[in-house]
Amino acid sequence: MNQLNQIIIEGNLVREPEIRETARGSTVAKFTLAVNRYVKNAAGEFEQETYFFDAEAWGKLAETVEKKGKKGSGCRIVGRLKQVGSGIA
Repeated sequence: MNQLNQIIIEGNLVREPEIRETARGSTVAKFTLAVNRYVKNAAGEFEQETYFFDAEAWGKLAETVEKKGKKGSGCRIVGRLKQVGSGIA
């Protein structure tokens, strides 16, 4: 069975991306996206839900994020999920 790990997220940058260089010289951009979703409540009215996603880009893509990524700007991420930590408390 072939396993697929792909995700697409569209939202707005919460703050300016954090750019750093690794000890080996790779550029890394870390940033957070806010994604809004509208759902109907029990009264039939729409309410906004906001979700926050932390992401990072490496290499040339990180350099592009540094140049074009400004607080509030729209962004689409096409990538894969990576679990951080064990998830067990």
